[in-house]
Amino acid sequence: MTMRRALLMKKTIITLAALAALIYAVSAGMQWLTPRVEADLTDRVNVALAEQGLLYANVTTQGRVIVLTGTAPSEESKNKAIAATARVFGVADVKDEMVVSSEENKAKASKTYALTIKKTDKNIEISGQVDSEQSKNVIERIAATHYGEGNVSSSLVVKEDAPSGWRSAVGTVLFNIVNLEAAEAKIAGREIMISGTALDEMYNTQLSENLGVALPKEYKLALAVEIMSPTDVETAEKDMKDIAPAAGEEGKAEAMLTSTLNRVKKAFETCDENAMNTVKTSSLYFGFDRAEVTKEGNATAKIVAEALETCASTTVEVAGYTDTTGSQLYNQWLSEQRAEAGTRALVRQGIKRTRLTPKGYGETSTPGNNATKEGRAQNRRVDFIPQS
Repeated sequence: MTMRRALLMKKTIITLAALAALIYAVSAGMQWLTPRVEADLTDRVNVALAEQGLLYANVTTQGRVIVLTGTAPSEESKNKAIAATARVFGVADVKDEMVVSSEENKAKASKTYALTIKKTDKNIEISGQVDSEQSKNVIERIAATHYGEGNVSSSLVVKEDAPSGWRSAVGTVLFNIVNLEAAEAKIAGREIMISGTALDEMYNTQLSENLGVALPKEYKLALAVEIMSPTDVETAEKDMKDIAPAAGEEGKAEAMLTSTLNRVKKAFETCDENAMNTVKTSSLYFGFDRAEVTKEGNATAKIVAEALETCASTTVEVAGYTDTTGSQLYNQWLSEQRAEAGTRALVRQGIKRTRLTPKGYGETSTPGNNATKEGRAQNRRVDFIPQS
């Protein structure tokens, strides 16, 4: 009887020890797993907020409970942030600790506050200023979540006095340029300027509509997205390559030398003053606040390209200008987009991009009188300036 009790006691002790070990393992596993689950949930909530332009909310995760703090621009915006957070899969509850911005805070804006986002294929470069370490971390995490951990390069610095809605505006732009083949977004004060290329007009329309809805209302948006046809892509790729090797490196060098001599010979034989005058006196004109080359502009670009074909050694500065409507910062950006558009128009006509240097001059060096409608129209242009 005593032996039976001893065996029973031993089994009980072993069972209790095993149960204790299991409880410890589960507890240790939960301690290891919980921070990772919370980090994943935080990332997904921030992405959901960025998609709708609601990144003014600071996100803290406690298990599956999300605590929202920060300053919302309005009561309606605060409610939208709460609803967007609650819809994220895995969120059990949302605690609202946000406050609504005062009119005094809404009026604050710094024209020198700036941030730039550059996208090439799947890679993202972010540089500029943010209002806090928390904002810096949120923006970098959104970029990593949306574009991949290894595809993000950031040199953000923390600086006070950001315009109201700054983090929300940056996050919205970062989220929405994903469908552009290449893009550069400049955010300065409350002006947002986005240029780039897309393979379909649908992406440009979608970008414009999404940003129009999601961006804080006090921000001004300007877009200059070029729609690239398959032919444009092939031309650009071809223009980036050297002459293909004929038979190894020796054949390649010989082909390059022959091609260069032929171009120089042709240039000296056919390039004349009339061709140069055609280039110098031709201009592309643009609509108000636009950087797209018109039908008439493409016809002019064809004439300029034909003149340049007879002067194969000549390089050209493609100079963009604007009228004085708008801020100097915006006009500088718009003039650069017009210069790029003029360059692409010549490339489509067969001129190598290496011969062209786009440069924007903003609202400076304009011949027209900005006090008149006709003068302003004359200043919205691109000129072609032979360099050699």
